[in-house]
Amino acid sequence: MKKYLGFIMSVCFFELHDFDIVFSERKVRKIVKDGIRFSALHIVSMQSYRFEKEITVAVILRESHIIIHLFSKERFMHIDLFTCGAHARRKAECFIRYLKNQMQPQRTTEVKEYVM
Repeated sequence: MKKYLGFIMSVCFFELHDFDIVFSERKVRKIVKDGIRFSALHIVSMQSYRFEKEITVAVILRESHIIIHLFSKERFMHIDLFTCGAHARRKAECFIRYLKNQMQPQRTTEVKEYVM
């Protein structure tokens, strides 16, 4: 069995459904926090910042990190996620599924890979 350092995902959500969410930093933070708990990941620290029309959320995890950029006006979200440790892939994919269910994009793209 191969030993991996971790699992990386880069995901784009296009045409997000709920306008109330995409313009609310507080709601985005809550969804991210709930998704992390749901995925059995562990927050070390979490910061967010609202620019004019964008929201950025940066989360340091015990398992690594999540960076999210949300472009509200364009209804577009990019998620950069790296996890390591036991069940890295399962936890990362679980988080993305949770986020996808909450954000309801019309279209997604995903790149995923184990890091050796």
